[in-house]
Formats: sequence, structure tokens, C-alpha cells
Amino acid sequence: MDNQARGRILLVDDEEQARHVTSKFLREQQGYEVDACRNAQEAIEALKKQKPDLVISDIRMPGMDGLSLLRFIKEHDPLIEVVMITGFASVHTAIEAMKKGADDFIMKPVDLGHLALIAEKCFEKKNLALEIRAKQDEIKELEELNRRLQEVNKLKDDFIGLVSHELNTPVAFIHESVSLLKDASLKLTDQERKTMLDNLDKHCAHLKRFVKNLLDISVISKSILEKEKTDVREILDEALAEAEHYYSKKNVTLNFQRPQQPVIAEVDRNRIVEALYHLLANAIKFNKENGQVNVSVASEDDKVMIKVQDTGIGIEEKEKDRIFERFYQVDHGATRSCGGAGVGLPLVKKYVELHNGSVEVESKPGGGSTFLITLPAQDN
Repeated sequence: MDNQARGRILLVDDEEQARHVTSKFLREQQGYEVDACRNAQEAIEALKKQKPDLVISDIRMPGMDGLSLLRFIKEHDPLIEVVMITGFASVHTAIEAMKKGADDFIMKPVDLGHLALIAEKCFEKKNLALEIRAKQDEIKELEELNRRLQEVNKLKDDFIGLVSHELNTPVAFIHESVSLLKDASLKLTDQERKTMLDNLDKHCAHLKRFVKNLLDISVISKSILEKEKTDVREILDEALAEAEHYYSKKNVTLNFQRPQQPVIAEVDRNRIVEALYHLLANAIKFNKENGQVNVSVASEDDKVMIKVQDTGIGIEEKEKDRIFERFYQVDHGATRSCGGAGVGLPLVKKYVELHNGSVEVESKPGGGSTFLITLPAQDN
């Protein structure tokens, strides 16, 4: 017989002759691997070294009895089958063992043929339990995959809707403006034409940035940084200028606590400008009417810290990690009304991490948000 195929049995009996005869029968005639122990303490040590499929144990033993061993086994691995041997023709003892988790019992003197049948039944039961557990694990895995698929589908639908909105509004404006400019009957003044062309330029710039963001988020892991020593104050000046159209439109006051001395860091200027632009744009878009955005930069030891603090709608605790996921947007009205495709903050995080930096956020609903970017001052 193939011992490996039949499984492993741990036999526990304080009677040497019974232990020898039973283990020899199970090993040589039934093809099981058998470990034999004299008492419960030895059995526990054996269980720690190698887990059996079935434990056959006498109930009455000196020291720790079989029922205590049964309790230990079921607490540590309920899938181990346990058969109790009792030398007393007592239904009460057998019932007590079964209540405590024994899978079967056999009376002394042990009928080896009967024991072989019980062992075979226990192995069949355990194999069935393992199959059921495997199926349950498969079902859980499928449920999790299905949940993720539904989440991805929702993300895809939301993304398509957001992109459609982001593209449709400026494209419609551009189309209407071009039609008006081409209409000679309107007799537009030079100033009217200039105003329309300026607005066209802004909408084209918005489209260009939007498309660039989508491209950047898809290839950012392959980005090659062009680092140089730069005054971070100038980087912030540039980012603030780019975000100007946001805060002038929403009546948000922007306060930049500009240090008198240069704050030098070795960074890819364009990437950090882009990161700060997105951070500022979010701080303004999700701010309250007549709100504030406070910006500061400082250096400490070998690090540069940039802080952007706003008086906006805030972020719930459960959303703090998710806001840095690609295309993810917090599901509330303010987010939807402000537009965007959920790529700003992911780009912030990725650009900063490419510099071996970090982004931290502190926020609470209705209490505004504070983002802290920490960058190494020198390229390591």
C-alpha cells in the first residue's frame, strides 16, 4: 500500500501492549503512517512537530486525560479527526467525548477490524471537509474578484462620464466661438474678437492640460527626471500663477508665506510645478466661497517641506488613501460639480515619490485639508 496516500495517524495509549498491537496493525495492514505516544503530553509535542490527519486516543490516562487532549486538538485544528477509546461500557463517557468534539469512539478491548472501518470513515469525512473548505475558499475568491470587477466597471463608467464632461464643455464652447467669429454679419469689434480669442485660448489650454494629464498618468512609471538645483520659492511662484484662473473665479484668497532666503532643492522643476499646480487647483476647487488657501515652504536638515492648507470641504478618514488612486473621486456633490477626471492627486503622489519624497494629508469633513509634501534637498 502507498502509505503517503492513506494519511497519518497519531495513536495515544498508556498501555504498551495495546499501543504496539494497534500501531502495527494500522501501519502494516492498513497502510497508514503511525506515530505512537504514551500519554497526552507526548501527543501534544508530536502534534507541534507534525500534524496528523487522525488522532486515536485512550480517554483514561495518567496525568492529562484524553478528553483534555481532545479539547486541545479541537482548539488548535478542528479539521483533525479524533476517535476516543474507552475501557468502560459507559454511554455517558462516549456522549461526553462526542459533545466535546470527538468524531467517533470505540470500546475496549479494541476490535481492530472495527477500528479500521472507523479510521476509513474519518479519513473520508476529513477529505470531504477539505474539499468543502477548498470550494468555500474558491467561492470567496470569486466573490472578491466579482466585487473588484464591479468596482473597476463603476470606475470605468465614472471615468468615461467625467472625461466626456471635461471634453464636451470646452469643445462645445470652442465650436460655438468659432462659429461666431466666422459669422461676418455679427460685425464684432476688435475688443469683442480679442475677448473671444482669449477665452478660446484658455479653453484650448485646459484641453491641452487635460489630455497631457491623462497621458502622464498612463506612463508616469517610465518617467525620466531631469533634476537640477532650484529655488523652490520660484517653483511655487510658477504653480501659483498657473492656478490663478481657479482662485480668481471662486473668490478664494491665496496666501503664500514666501521665505526671504532661497529654499534650494535638487528636483525636476517641471514635475514639481505640475504636482503643486494640481495640489493648489484641488485646494481651490474644493474650497468654500471666499475661502482661503495658505501655502508655505521651509527647509529642515536635508529636507524641503511644502505645505498647502485650505478651508474647504475636507476629506473623510476612509477616503484619505483612496484619493491618491487613479481616476478615483470622492462620491459627493461638490466633487461632481467641480469636474476633473481623478488624475490630479495621483499625479501629485507619483511625481513626489519619483523624487523619493512623500505626501501626507490631514483632514476632516467640513474642516479643510492640509497636504504636506516632503522632498529631499539633494539627489541621493
